[in-house]
Amino acid sequence: MNYANIKYNDIANGEGISVSLFVSGCPHHCTGCFNPETWNYEYGKPFTKETEKEILNAIAKNNIIRNFNILGGEPLAPANCAFVLSIVKEVRKHYPDIIIRIWTGYLFEELPEKLIENLKKLKVNMIIDGPFIESQKSYEIAMRGSKNQRIYELINGEYIDNTKKYDIIN
Repeated sequence: MNYANIKYNDIANGEGISVSLFVSGCPHHCTGCFNPETWNYEYGKPFTKETEKEILNAIAKNNIIRNFNILGGEPLAPANCAFVLSIVKEVRKHYPDIIIRIWTGYLFEELPEKLIENLKKLKVNMIIDGPFIESQKSYEIAMRGSKNQRIYELINGEYIDNTKKYDIIN
């Protein structure tokens, strides 16, 4: 898997400070996408064990514990999925209590049940789903670019659509 960028102190994607990994490769090609260069699976740099170590170290750099986000491109594209699950597993092993979020252009209902079960097992706290739709673009909703996108939170071992909780930025 290639990745486009890593933001080590990201405050734009989700609540709090996060390390955000932007993976390369996306089949959706949404009109108005803010990262169209990431559509190409070959874009960026190869994700290596060294990259993984950088992320693990960055999460706790200067004794400030950050959350972990995975965006894209498309993290849950079949070509990226195994790598994404692997890095989430490593992050969760080292930092069992941080918030992990994944953004996907797929609808939650389109995700294979086995993938959802793996995400639950790894305790991915949030899945933000849905393609970006330019005509529904909004700056007044948290963690999403367009109003059609939803936020699924892992609550008591199940993913619950909790979008309304994040509809208006406070």
